[in-house]
Amino acid sequence: MKNYLKADDVAKPIIFLRRLTDEDAERYHKISHSSEDIRWYVPFAVFNTLAETTSQVHKWSNADFQKEFVFAITLMNVNGKSKVIGTIWADMSKSQNSVSICYFMANKYREHGYTKKAVSQLLRYLHENTWYDSALFYVEQGNEISKELVVSLGGQQVAIIDEWLGRFYQYEILL
Repeated sequence: MKNYLKADDVAKPIIFLRRLTDEDAERYHKISHSSEDIRWYVPFAVFNTLAETTSQVHKWSNADFQKEFVFAITLMNVNGKSKVIGTIWADMSKSQNSVSICYFMANKYREHGYTKKAVSQLLRYLHENTWYDSALFYVEQGNEISKELVVSLGGQQVAIIDEWLGRFYQYEILL
Protein backbone atom coordinates (compact mmCIF):
# COMPACT_ATOMS: atom_id res chain seq x y z
CA MET A 1 0.00 0.00 0.00
CA LYS A 2 1.46 3.36 -1.02
CA ASN A 3 1.60 6.28 1.37
CA TYR A 4 0.01 9.43 0.04
CA LEU A 5 0.01 12.90 1.50
CA LYS A 6 -3.37 14.12 2.56
CA ALA A 7 -4.58 17.39 1.09
CA ASP A 8 -4.42 18.91 4.59
CA ASP A 9 -0.71 18.07 4.87
CA VAL A 10 0.14 19.85 1.64
CA ALA A 11 -2.02 22.89 2.36
CA LYS A 12 -0.43 23.76 5.73
CA PRO A 13 1.41 27.08 5.77
CA ILE A 14 5.05 27.19 6.83
CA ILE A 15 6.40 29.39 9.61
CA PHE A 16 10.01 30.49 9.46
CA LEU A 17 12.21 33.13 11.05
CA ARG A 18 14.41 35.56 9.18
CA ARG A 19 16.31 38.63 10.16
CA LEU A 20 14.18 41.77 10.17
CA THR A 21 15.13 44.11 7.31
CA ASP A 22 14.53 47.77 6.47
CA GLU A 23 11.85 46.69 4.00
CA ASP A 24 9.81 45.26 6.90
CA ALA A 25 9.31 48.60 8.65
CA GLU A 26 5.88 49.43 7.25
CA ARG A 27 4.54 45.91 7.91
CA TYR A 28 6.05 45.95 11.41
CA HIS A 29 4.38 49.29 12.12
CA LYS A 30 1.00 47.94 10.96
CA ILE A 31 1.30 44.76 13.05
CA SER A 32 2.45 46.61 16.16
CA HIS A 33 -0.67 48.77 15.96
CA SER A 34 -3.05 45.89 15.18
CA SER A 35 -4.06 45.41 18.81
CA GLU A 36 -4.09 47.39 22.04
CA ASP A 37 -2.69 44.43 23.94
CA ILE A 38 0.54 44.65 21.90
CA ARG A 39 0.96 48.25 23.05
CA TRP A 40 0.18 47.13 26.59
CA TYR A 41 2.40 44.02 26.80
CA VAL A 42 5.40 45.24 24.76
CA PRO A 43 5.32 49.05 24.92
CA PHE A 44 9.05 49.30 24.11
CA ALA A 45 8.36 47.75 20.69
CA VAL A 46 5.54 50.03 19.52
CA PHE A 47 6.37 53.38 17.97
CA ASN A 48 3.95 56.22 17.32
CA THR A 49 4.94 57.11 13.79
CA LEU A 50 6.11 55.16 10.76
CA ALA A 51 9.28 57.28 10.75
CA GLU A 52 10.10 56.18 14.32
CA THR A 53 9.36 52.57 13.43
CA THR A 54 11.52 52.77 10.30
CA SER A 55 14.42 54.18 12.30
CA GLN A 56 14.20 51.44 14.94
CA VAL A 57 13.77 48.63 12.42
CA HIS A 58 16.90 49.91 10.67
CA LYS A 59 18.82 49.74 13.98
CA TRP A 60 17.56 46.21 14.63
CA SER A 61 18.37 45.04 11.12
CA ASN A 62 21.99 46.12 11.71
CA ALA A 63 22.24 45.03 15.35
CA ASP A 64 25.15 43.02 16.65
CA PHE A 65 24.01 39.41 17.09
CA GLN A 66 26.10 39.28 20.27
CA LYS A 67 23.76 41.73 22.03
CA GLU A 68 20.32 41.44 20.52
CA PHE A 69 18.58 40.43 17.37
CA VAL A 70 15.10 40.69 16.01
CA PHE A 71 13.55 38.15 13.69
CA ALA A 72 10.50 38.54 11.52
CA ILE A 73 8.02 35.71 12.06
CA THR A 74 7.13 34.90 8.48
CA LEU A 75 4.24 32.87 7.13
CA MET A 76 4.61 31.22 3.75
CA ASN A 77 1.40 30.00 2.16
CA VAL A 78 1.03 27.06 -0.21
CA ASN A 79 1.63 29.32 -3.22
CA GLY A 80 5.09 30.23 -1.94
CA LYS A 81 4.15 33.79 -1.01
CA SER A 82 5.34 34.98 2.35
CA LYS A 83 4.50 37.84 4.68
CA VAL A 84 5.63 39.02 8.07
CA ILE A 85 2.99 38.21 10.70
CA GLY A 86 4.91 38.92 13.90
CA THR A 87 8.23 39.61 15.51
CA ILE A 88 10.45 37.86 18.02
CA TRP A 89 13.42 39.34 19.91
CA ALA A 90 16.35 37.80 21.68
CA ASP A 91 18.16 40.18 24.02
CA MET A 92 21.53 38.99 25.27
CA SER A 93 22.57 42.23 26.94
CA LYS A 94 21.18 41.54 30.41
CA SER A 95 22.96 38.32 31.31
CA GLN A 96 25.96 36.24 30.32
CA ASN A 97 24.11 32.96 30.72
CA SER A 98 20.57 33.62 29.52
CA VAL A 99 18.68 35.25 26.69
CA SER A 100 15.53 37.31 27.25
CA ILE A 101 12.88 36.57 24.64
CA CYS A 102 9.89 38.69 23.69
CA TYR A 103 7.42 38.33 20.83
CA PHE A 104 4.17 39.54 19.36
CA MET A 105 1.87 38.38 16.61
CA ALA A 106 -0.68 40.23 14.46
CA ASN A 107 -4.23 39.62 15.70
CA LYS A 108 -5.33 37.90 12.51
CA TYR A 109 -2.69 35.18 12.94
CA ARG A 110 -3.15 34.37 16.60
CA GLU A 111 -4.53 31.06 17.85
CA HIS A 112 -3.06 29.05 14.96
CA GLY A 113 0.06 27.87 16.80
CA TYR A 114 2.33 30.14 14.75
CA THR A 115 3.87 31.87 17.77
CA LYS A 116 4.68 28.55 19.39
CA LYS A 117 6.36 27.33 16.20
CA ALA A 118 8.39 30.54 15.95
CA VAL A 119 9.50 30.44 19.60
CA SER A 120 10.42 26.76 19.20
CA GLN A 121 12.55 27.60 16.15
CA LEU A 122 14.33 30.37 18.04
CA LEU A 123 14.98 28.12 21.04
CA ARG A 124 16.44 25.46 18.75
CA TYR A 125 18.62 28.08 17.03
CA LEU A 126 19.90 29.37 20.39
CA HIS A 127 20.59 25.83 21.62
CA GLU A 128 22.55 24.88 18.50
CA ASN A 129 24.40 28.15 17.84
CA THR A 130 25.06 29.92 21.14
CA TRP A 131 26.58 29.25 24.54
CA TYR A 132 23.57 30.41 26.55
CA ASP A 133 22.15 28.09 29.20
CA SER A 134 18.57 29.31 29.20
CA ALA A 135 15.91 31.55 27.73
CA LEU A 136 13.92 33.90 29.96
CA PHE A 137 10.38 35.05 29.32
CA TYR A 138 8.65 37.83 31.25
CA VAL A 139 4.90 37.25 31.25
CA GLU A 140 2.66 39.95 32.61
CA GLN A 141 0.09 38.94 35.19
CA GLY A 142 -3.13 38.13 33.39
CA ASN A 143 -1.52 37.20 30.07
CA GLU A 144 -2.70 33.61 30.24
CA ILE A 145 -2.07 32.90 26.55
CA SER A 146 1.65 33.68 26.82
CA LYS A 147 1.87 31.81 30.11
CA GLU A 148 0.34 28.72 28.50
CA LEU A 149 2.67 29.00 25.50
CA VAL A 150 5.83 29.24 27.60
CA VAL A 151 4.75 26.45 29.94
CA SER A 152 3.87 24.20 26.98
CA LEU A 153 7.47 24.61 25.77
CA GLY A 154 8.84 23.53 29.14
CA GLY A 155 9.03 26.89 30.90
CA GLN A 156 9.25 26.91 34.68
CA GLN A 157 8.33 29.95 36.75
CA VAL A 158 11.48 31.15 38.52
CA ALA A 159 10.56 34.61 39.83
CA ILE A 160 7.86 37.20 40.36
CA ILE A 161 8.87 40.73 39.46
CA ASP A 162 6.96 43.82 40.53
CA GLU A 163 7.71 46.87 38.40
CA TRP A 164 6.04 50.17 37.76
CA LEU A 165 4.45 48.55 34.68
CA GLY A 166 2.89 45.83 36.80
CA ARG A 167 3.58 42.31 37.99
CA PHE A 168 5.52 39.94 35.76
CA TYR A 169 6.22 36.24 36.11
CA GLN A 170 9.64 35.19 34.91
CA TYR A 171 9.80 31.81 33.22
CA GLU A 172 12.93 29.95 32.26
CA ILE A 173 13.46 27.35 29.54
CA LEU A 174 16.74 25.49 29.64
CA LEU A 175 18.54 25.36 26.33
